[in-house]
Amino acid sequence: MRIVVGDSNDRLAAAVHNALGEQGFSTIERVTSVDSFVNAVQSGFLDLIVFDAHLPGGQASEIVQRMRRRGIGENPYAGVIATIRDTAGPMTRQVVDSGADAVVVKPLTVETLFESVSSLVKGRKQFVVTHDYVGPTRRATVRPGDTTIAVQDPPNSLRCRLVYNMSDQEVKTLVNQAATRLLEDQFDAVAKEIDRLVTYIAEHEVLGADEQAVQDCFERLDRLAQNLRRRHSGTASQPVADLASMLNVLGQRAGVKARGTRTVEIELLVNVNLAIRRALSVEHTSSGAISQINAMISRFTEKKS
Repeated sequence: MRIVVGDSNDRLAAAVHNALGEQGFSTIERVTSVDSFVNAVQSGFLDLIVFDAHLPGGQASEIVQRMRRRGIGENPYAGVIATIRDTAGPMTRQVVDSGADAVVVKPLTVETLFESVSSLVKGRKQFVVTHDYVGPTRRATVRPGDTTIAVQDPPNSLRCRLVYNMSDQEVKTLVNQAATRLLEDQFDAVAKEIDRLVTYIAEHEVLGADEQAVQDCFERLDRLAQNLRRRHSGTASQPVADLASMLNVLGQRAGVKARGTRTVEIELLVNVNLAIRRALSVEHTSSGAISQINAMISRFTEKKS
């Protein structure tokens, strides 16, 4: 079992370290900055993270968010307990949106720490996956039939080790199996959100909806396309990154044009959107199929330009 404690305050970090050690947790690593936090997450399988959201050197909550999305580390389901100085300001929302399991206002007492860890061992909330969030649900229940999110029962490595005495390999196998579905659910959620935005833009170009609402869709589409491109660039699915780049360019080009003068760009957006939906689907994730889709859209774009 491996635990990371992130806090630049020597006294508080030592108290957390000693408290966990007294409870039998042996492999505990301390980090004092965002850079060392990143290195710790990257360096192996983690079961629990206790971190100060105000770690120097950047936004520590972004590291947790990347981990939850399988962008960094080996266990996107690691238990996460975050500490903050107060509940005012944007920091609380950033930590909650990162996918932390528990958010505790400092000072973190031994009792509160044990209560939070014990809660994680006993059971985890269901994980939800949307286009911009992966982590424990904030709802009392997930609405039946809600197709905008995917729901998972996350592997609980703490419980697996402490209650069921599962081996390291057994725990990792369980996590890897669930993480494969997690990645597929993320791709599906992104594809659905892109489809929703492009459909809204295309329909309201004809209907003459509020232009500001359409511009908001263009902005969200731009962010999604950029994230999708970064996620797939340099991987076996590079053609998906190429499609995302195309979506990015078309969206920006259409966004600066007046209604009625961007018909070609919107028609191309619709086709690139369909290609991305197909490329990110489970049935068409081979690099060959994605390359064919990309080539088809490129030829269509050349004809329309």
